Amino acid sequence: MALPVLLSPSIVFLPLLILMLMFTASWSTMLKLSPLELSLTLFVFGSILLVTGTIVTGSGPHSGSDDELVADRLPFLVRDVTRIHSITAFTVLAVVLVIIRRAHRAEKFALREQAMRLMTLLVAQGAVGYWQYFTGVPVQLVAVHITLASITWIQIVRLAWQAEQVPARDRVLV
Repeated sequence: MALPVLLSPSIVFLPLLILMLMFTASWSTMLKLSPLELSLTLFVFGSILLVTGTIVTGSGPHSGSDDELVADRLPFLVRDVTRIHSITAFTVLAVVLVIIRRAHRAEKFALREQAMRLMTLLVAQGAVGYWQYFTGVPVQLVAVHITLASITWIQIVRLAWQAEQVPARDRVLV
C-alpha cells in the first residue's frame, strides 16, 4: 500500500493551499451572500468539520479498543489530519463571524444570538482541541471534545434552520 506517498507533506499541503486560496478569493463574495446562502455555506463547512474531526479521532490513540483484532486505527498521521481539522474549524468560525456581522446589520437579532452561541461553542472546542493536542490526548478531554462536537453540530443545524425562517411580517398569506 502506498499510504506514505499519499501523506507526504506536498500532497497533504495541496488541499490546504487550495482551501486557503478559495477562502481568500471568496471572502468578499461571502460578505455579499444572503443569510440563507451563508447558512448553507456554514452547513457544508460544518459537515466537513465533523468528518475531519471523526478522522482525527479515528487516527488517534482513543479511536477504539486497545486490542488490534477488535478495532484498527485509521492509517493517517494525527498531526496532519489535525491540521486539516483545525483549518476547517477556523473556516467555520470565519463564516460564523460573517453571519454575526450580517445579522447585526440586518437587525436579525435571533439569528445573531444563534450565531453567537455557535461562536462560543467553536472557541470552547478550539481551546479543548489545542489542550488535547499539547497534553498528549488524555481520554477525558477526548470525551469532552466529542460531547462538545455533538452540541456544536446541533447548534449549526439550529442556526441553518433559523436563517431559513421568514419573519411573520414578511410572510405572504395566500
